[in-house]
Amino acid sequence: MNKVATGTILAFLLLIILSTGTDNKHACAALSDNVEIIRDAWGIPHVFANTSEGAFFGLGYASAQDRMFQMEYTRRVVQGRISEIIGEEGVESDKLWRTLGWYELAEEVGRNMDFRVQRLLQAYADGVNLYLQGANGSLLYLFDQYGIQPDAWIVADSIACWYRVSLYFNGINNGEVASLHTFENLIGQIGWEDAIAQMTTPPIIDESGAIVRQEDMDPELIADIEKYALEHGYGLNTTMMFTNDAAGPKASHAWAVGGTRSLTGSAILHSDPQITITAPSLWYEFHISGGDFDTRGIGVAGAPGMLIGWNRDIAWGATAAGADVSDLFRLQIDPANSTQYYYDGEYKSMQANVEEVMLPNGTVIAVTCRKTVWGPVVTSFVPDAKPGEEFAMKHAETYNSSSCSLIAMMEMMEAHNWADFENAAESYMSVPLHIIYGDRYGNIGYQFAAGVPLRSTAWPLRGIATAPGNSSIYDWQEIVPKRYLPHMLNPSNGVISTANNIAVGAWYPLPLGLSTGGTGDSIRSWRLRELLANGTAFAQEDMLAVHSDKIDPAVREIVRLGRHIVYVLGQPLSEAANSALAALTMWNGEYDTSQPVYPLIENLNVQFRRSVTPLALIYGGGEAGLCSFAKTIKSTLDTNPSYVPTNDEKNYASRVLALAWNQTVILYGSNPDDWLASYDKTITVKCQNNLENFGALDPANNLQSPDLHCKHISTILSQTGNSYSQNIRFDDVDLSKSVMSPGLSENPNSTFYEDQMPLWQEGELHEAPLGRGNIENMMMSYVMLEYTPKSVGDVNGDNRVNILDAIMLANAFNSEPSDPNWNPNADINGDGKVNILDCVVLAGHFGQSWT
Repeated sequence: MNKVATGTILAFLLLIILSTGTDNKHACAALSDNVEIIRDAWGIPHVFANTSEGAFFGLGYASAQDRMFQMEYTRRVVQGRISEIIGEEGVESDKLWRTLGWYELAEEVGRNMDFRVQRLLQAYADGVNLYLQGANGSLLYLFDQYGIQPDAWIVADSIACWYRVSLYFNGINNGEVASLHTFENLIGQIGWEDAIAQMTTPPIIDESGAIVRQEDMDPELIADIEKYALEHGYGLNTTMMFTNDAAGPKASHAWAVGGTRSLTGSAILHSDPQITITAPSLWYEFHISGGDFDTRGIGVAGAPGMLIGWNRDIAWGATAAGADVSDLFRLQIDPANSTQYYYDGEYKSMQANVEEVMLPNGTVIAVTCRKTVWGPVVTSFVPDAKPGEEFAMKHAETYNSSSCSLIAMMEMMEAHNWADFENAAESYMSVPLHIIYGDRYGNIGYQFAAGVPLRSTAWPLRGIATAPGNSSIYDWQEIVPKRYLPHMLNPSNGVISTANNIAVGAWYPLPLGLSTGGTGDSIRSWRLRELLANGTAFAQEDMLAVHSDKIDPAVREIVRLGRHIVYVLGQPLSEAANSALAALTMWNGEYDTSQPVYPLIENLNVQFRRSVTPLALIYGGGEAGLCSFAKTIKSTLDTNPSYVPTNDEKNYASRVLALAWNQTVILYGSNPDDWLASYDKTITVKCQNNLENFGALDPANNLQSPDLHCKHISTILSQTGNSYSQNIRFDDVDLSKSVMSPGLSENPNSTFYEDQMPLWQEGELHEAPLGRGNIENMMMSYVMLEYTPKSVGDVNGDNRVNILDAIMLANAFNSEPSDPNWNPNADINGDGKVNILDCVVLAGHFGQSWT
């Protein structure tokens, strides 16, 4: 580069530095660190280092050893490059991610985030890249099979790995467009006001299913929440928790007992984040010890934060909350120009760019990506869109370009008390979670963690139907501050449990936009309360017994109702229902595959909706309505053994039993003694399965599970989704336990590919210590690495960022690896080119030094 060009770039850099007002003149982390990776009997990496950066470096190396193909696959999904691996089947996914532009957002967040977190993620990337540099043909065979070579890992890739999970649980189609069309049809039939009234009819809420009771929140805080609601246009006691019809995530459960309810005086916490079991698991278990961290738990391979975990002081678990953290806005398109949309009194041009999706055969597919003030235009991914309509999406995860949920999870890992943990959760946006907390001091807590948008009151169907996109008056007011979301510390009963049930009762004035568990109990949350309700103190063994529970209380009570009608009142049901009851005479209420009638009880479909039974008009539909009805039946029969059911109750019980009998006879014959011999107690665990529903990428290495004891999804054990469990005690944290089936490694030739399946089969957990001595007693392998941190912006390697680095960057400006002026050290953000983005990063760290 000539001197004029160099001088121009230097002047530009100086301008950036002056405009940012950077004040970074401080010493940073040590220059080198010895990093040790000890793998225990289950292959779980325990990374020991002197510094936080060293610990993350070792974690990056270990993660790549175990899951590099999974990491590469995930990165390519978010980049919109999965078609390069799987071909045409991946085109729609690539179009979606290119349209969203979330990988570019990850790059932006990576540049703008807090410097300390950026260094930790850079250290992780350095560890991944060290492994890649030394792989020398030892990469998983799937890289060759699919003809791909991994690029160097960068900070943005780790952020992108969590974005993928976030979108999976908070997709584009949440039913709001269909609701908008229903609303417009109603307006034509009954008018605006009546249409609003019909669309906003409050749901039937079962308050007994709420995690947070009003008496467990500080009255002064409740007053502040009410004041906040009124200031933002939300009235009190208006049941604003309108629920979304879209199906939400479910099946996870977690519970904790405080010091007053444990034999140890400290909290005991158990968490089962259930999801389809695949090989490898979606989850990745690890332990890092160095600097500010000594934490163990699970995250997602490639994203070094913990969704669920523990350290020596605290533990946390989570279940999906099902909150609505994204919205579609319908654009008003200029009839004369489809590239313009009306907004705040004028037509604006969409930002448009053309992306190229490439197939393995070299075919290139052009994708036009458009953006608006609301966000990307996603119309082609909205199944309910009508011809001529255009929709843009706004998502809480993209609300802040300098932070993300991964950062919050990393900060949770280094929390040591409830205050630390709440502060860490402040920046968490998605996946929406019910988080439970416990600590060694005996405290337990709960936090509803999500980027809940406070929607505009200018649109009467906020959170129910898509809002107009022609004015800023319909925009979100803000993200609700976490302190105003449901939370509590040390409830009076000494227990917190959650299983995708309702977070809080109708007294709470802010809308959460819930789908899963939006109106009451889930079957599992009800069962957890039954198991934890008595006043006894719990030991670790008692908590593990809860984990192994096989009771579905809703089915239990429906069968009890049928028995009551037939055997107590002497009123026969249908022939099929009577046959079912006769077969269930010896059933003890457990969903255990060793019982001869297991195929029958698996067919007891207790679907509860208006099209099935009028009872749903009284109790509400769905799982919450079913639980409300079944709890009422239980209470009634407990207090009145001669109760005569209504015709609707009788008909519902008869229907459930008869359908189960008929279906079982079709599948297994009419002789109950023959059923179990034909029933498959196993499940297929797919190899390199994925969230995008492309199926197993390596079906030849699918696994067949051993015989499972309980495949029923509505039980606590629920082995079909028991992807991970942790059980944490604080009187001796080294006696904590965990399990992650089928195993840690993605390599079918590894010892750790399926080694945890026998534990999973028996519903057992293995030892999960934090102490180095106990870990060394389980040691299977040992590796030592030396970590020399990459000093961000230190182009010339003198451990400081100053004008000399700016000169070297200017000399390499606008270059790529093939150019004569290329300098890899000047490629600060690691994207394979030296450009304005590297200038911005250097300017952000100008004046820093490393000692």
